[in-house]
Amino acid sequence: IRDRFLRAQIEVNGDDLADAALETLAAEPAAAHLRDLLLIDCAVTGRGAQALARSAHLSGLEALNLGGCDLDADALAALLGSASLTALRHLDLRSNDLASSQWRVWHGPRPALESLVLRTNRLDGAHAEVLARSPGLAGLKMLDLSYNAIGDVGACALARSEHIASLRALHLDGNGITSRGWSALSESPRLDGALRAMCLKLSR
Repeated sequence: IRDRFLRAQIEVNGDDLADAALETLAAEPAAAHLRDLLLIDCAVTGRGAQALARSAHLSGLEALNLGGCDLDADALAALLGSASLTALRHLDLRSNDLASSQWRVWHGPRPALESLVLRTNRLDGAHAEVLARSPGLAGLKMLDLSYNAIGDVGACALARSEHIASLRALHLDGNGITSRGWSALSESPRLDGALRAMCLKLSR
């Protein structure tokens, strides 16, 4: 990792990254050059995620992809509650199996986020209800909840949310949503007009 610090983007696929390596990265002043960090299908545990979240050198990081990294709820809470990742706008947490009981008390994404990917995490309607109540949704332009199991309960919760007016892209494929859920979304007064029209088509 150290040899890549001076690059604006680091991408690692499938490496057996120990938490100690992420702690080294987080402590390295040259990490301030990083704008995109992709650790796809790597072994990142709560300890490694907390090192990233607390780093004094990653304040310029704009995009973080931890897809398939086996993150747990503690790691998720550390990342979303970070006071250091102030420039983070794009967070991809796909395929992390985040459907734990602890996740249900999560308050949602950080307000600065513009895009959040939570596809393929075994999330259900209750998880979507937690997310829908979060003021952190207010800044999101793109939300991807594809291939979970939020169903009509989750779709209706999103439709009722007071924080979805900024959304311009909403991905809900593979969630078992019926015409009831799509209709609720199409009638949501806060959802963007183009998204309401898309949901209306899907409701028929």
